[in-house]
Amino acid sequence: GFISGYVAAKELSQGQEDAKYYEDDFLGSLVQKECSKTFDIYSPNPPTYSMMMLPFIALDYQWAKVIWVIVSFTLLLVSCKIISNNYPGRFKFSDLIILILLFQPVYVNLRMGQNYLFLLFLLTIIWDGWKNDRSFLAGLSLALMAVFKLGVIWLWPLLLLSGKWKILLISACMVVLFIAVSYPFLGFDAWITFFDQVAEVANKPSSAVTAYQSIPSFFKHLFTYDTHWNPYPVFVSTFMGEYFLKALIFSLILGSLILGYFSKNIDLKVSLAAVISVITSPLALDYHYALLLLPSIAVLANFQGGNSKKASYLLVAGILLISLPFPYTSEILGKGIIAVFAYPKLYGGLILLIFIFIAIRREIISRKIIQ
Repeated sequence: GFISGYVAAKELSQGQEDAKYYEDDFLGSLVQKECSKTFDIYSPNPPTYSMMMLPFIALDYQWAKVIWVIVSFTLLLVSCKIISNNYPGRFKFSDLIILILLFQPVYVNLRMGQNYLFLLFLLTIIWDGWKNDRSFLAGLSLALMAVFKLGVIWLWPLLLLSGKWKILLISACMVVLFIAVSYPFLGFDAWITFFDQVAEVANKPSSAVTAYQSIPSFFKHLFTYDTHWNPYPVFVSTFMGEYFLKALIFSLILGSLILGYFSKNIDLKVSLAAVISVITSPLALDYHYALLLLPSIAVLANFQGGNSKKASYLLVAGILLISLPFPYTSEILGKGIIAVFAYPKLYGGLILLIFIFIAIRREIISRKIIQ
């Protein structure tokens, strides 16, 4: 959250070794000094995340968070304006304001001072830049998303497959420049620690709790056992909890990249990358789903249900599953087979993914008919 980045930035300004931030006890003690009612960890953020918060360290924690929340909400409004400008006659700015008022991931980002509204803004700039040939802004935003959070990582291969060399080149140069500038302050050990921790994220027993609304969490919760984190699986199965899970994620990502390659629709390409990045992440919490605001709008804009009311209802249901505050972390929903009801946001993301797949398939078929 905000406080971990804020505390790390303060320590960085005082010459603290950045690799120490990845020690949960060390950073937790610093967080407790700033706000005794809060506990937070720095992992698995990249070392450069701390530099994102440097502009705020001149203020005390409470005021810094207030300013950050105001900045985040402003960027959310700007994102909505950019989106409405790309859909003239279809979505008015006021329509999108109503949608964000119903979107629970927006509220949790503002309440916790999380940075996924900032990432949503960057995603919107990338999408707008790709659509309207603003390569520099798109490349810069992609670079910022990478160095601060490794956000929407599957945009990189989709841009590569789409032949968007200019955006990728600008972004790669910006990433290298940013890391080079930050190296004297962050050092090399922090990056080694970061990549070691990223490699271990999927193996953490805590990733099985229902707070994580992702495909890895779903299968681990149902089919793996841990005394502390997951004492009530449906049954223990190494095949389902490990091998089938890996095969499913690999197939979803590969299938998405193939469909993204054949699609010419930028709305669907960006939506595909965002949805896949969130639902396959082992640590996707509710505030990560703020990134699916843009795909939700894009899928609605590209929806061609004709007279199919059932399809319309299913799409709306998927968006509501993402946006409404269901009590999926309830202890009752964490036991046995009933845990299948504890993943509403994941199901909403999967429904969006299905509609994206269908829309791309229709696009490819219609293009063949025209040819």
